[in-house]
Amino acid sequence: MRADKISFKNFRNLNTELEFSEGVNLLLGKNGEGKTNIAEGIWLNSAGKSFKNATDKEMIRFGSETGEIILNFTAADRQNELRTVLHYDGGREIYLNGVRLRRTADMIGYFFAVMFTPLTLSMIEDGPSERRRFADIAISQLKPAYLRSLMTYNAALSERNACLKLVRDKKATDYQLLAWECMMAPDGARVIGERKMYLKRLSEIAAEEYEKITGGKEKLTCHYQSSGGQLEAEIAKASEALKAWNRREPYGSVDRMELFPIENGLLQKIYNNRKKDIKEGSTSLGPHRDDFEIFIDGRLARDFASQGQKRSAVLALKAAECRIIKEEIGEDPVVILDDVLSELDSARRKYVLSNLSAGQTVITSCEAAKLIRVEKGRVFSVKEGKATEKEG
Repeated sequence: MRADKISFKNFRNLNTELEFSEGVNLLLGKNGEGKTNIAEGIWLNSAGKSFKNATDKEMIRFGSETGEIILNFTAADRQNELRTVLHYDGGREIYLNGVRLRRTADMIGYFFAVMFTPLTLSMIEDGPSERRRFADIAISQLKPAYLRSLMTYNAALSERNACLKLVRDKKATDYQLLAWECMMAPDGARVIGERKMYLKRLSEIAAEEYEKITGGKEKLTCHYQSSGGQLEAEIAKASEALKAWNRREPYGSVDRMELFPIENGLLQKIYNNRKKDIKEGSTSLGPHRDDFEIFIDGRLARDFASQGQKRSAVLALKAAECRIIKEEIGEDPVVILDDVLSELDSARRKYVLSNLSAGQTVITSCEAAKLIRVEKGRVFSVKEGKATEKEG
């Protein structure tokens, strides 16, 4: 998996084109010149959205009606092109090898990348939403069907929350909630099941990577907690299905029947929480409230780990993410390091460059010359939205 060339037209402040090396690609420049915008544009082709949660309007150059990104990439020894046109008045046009895709979600699963920013390092300290986001993006790249289930669940959740407020205000009846609850349960069960399997495999590999970083002095474990532990019994009933994985499918695959204990339990508990939810005007239980916790030597990292231990844990998780992608597709993902090396000490920088970047790597930095020596790759200078390859 590699990005061969990318071109930008009125994307943020960018009007430029870059041809990448198969190895390290170093983007140098001061803040605000466009380095991170290039990283964002590459990532958009993998996840379908900005890692900064920006809207399409925000990603279009001021005063322009459209912004465009064209990525030429190689996957499984086949050359491909993804072309994305963002419209200021709403909507996107996305073309894969000249064929227009129906929706943004359809572009997921062709170009694989792993994103690492300074915000990634705070994932353990941040709230559950950031850890859910990490898992959701990682799983969605590998299983587009998961993304569809997640989107369907979130849409039904939004409708139920709106209906809860109407019921509270005596403008709707409890019976109207049932339709949305029945929509939430099957897709919510799949989200929970897929997360459980993925995080099981992630935990196994991350433990190995953490051992490399610490020299085996500490042990890393992860635990997925569904709805404050209220669905643990239902997940246990489906445990045999959730444990199923092999070399071809690193973290398994289950069908609806195998997930039925979770689906039935989720529906029942959502129903049982109706009075509380009507009062609060929001849904208090479901995968949108789930979390996965990281432990070091059996102690909750969020509360007890040092800053260095937390960063090592995040590095191990990202390395595990890369390894799972390679297990699944047979190729290393493109690794994007956006201004992250300056946040690490020399030992952790060395680990990142030797373990996270086995394939192609794109690195942005203000002072990269001090942090990394590029022996096999290309160095670009980014200034005022233009990228120029540096000689030597």
